[in-house]
Amino acid sequence: MVASALITYSIDSYKSELRAAVRGLYQGVLDIDGFWQSMQGTIRRGLTRAWERGAGEFGVALNELTQAEQVALQSAILYEYQWIQGYAEVIIESRNESRPTLPPSKIYSRLQPWIGRYEGVRSKARAMAAGDEKLKWVRGATSDACRSCMALSGKVKRASWWISMGILPRTHGVEYLTCKGFN
Repeated sequence: MVASALITYSIDSYKSELRAAVRGLYQGVLDIDGFWQSMQGTIRRGLTRAWERGAGEFGVALNELTQAEQVALQSAILYEYQWIQGYAEVIIESRNESRPTLPPSKIYSRLQPWIGRYEGVRSKARAMAAGDEKLKWVRGATSDACRSCMALSGKVKRASWWISMGILPRTHGVEYLTCKGFN
């Protein structure tokens, strides 16, 4: 059974928390340390919930993760941390009223890769928890899917095969997809 906190925490919650950290730094409510703490907490909490949702679809709870699953989750979280400093610098530079480098809308648009990786983490958790269950590659609502996604659409393989080939949907920055997993 899925916990109620899990049900209420979604990609929208994750997006909202990320935006709040950005808004806090942009408006000067948070200093850079507060921004770091907010972003790290949000990323850790959000991606853990994404993993929990994905694995939970196959009856696997967080306290039942294999060592490989725990490592994959921690790797995903740590990967996100490396981008915080550069993003903070862009936000701070952009709030300079005499010569802003980016308008707030562009600052918020830079959150899209983080938001997209929520689903990527959920997808990886789903595939790892599924083991040898069959999974079908389903093209999303994107009107202009890339050649790779179109070629994979409808393919059914065991989850272990998808993982062994390193092919997972909604995983940011992957070389095997023409869209790199985020377009």
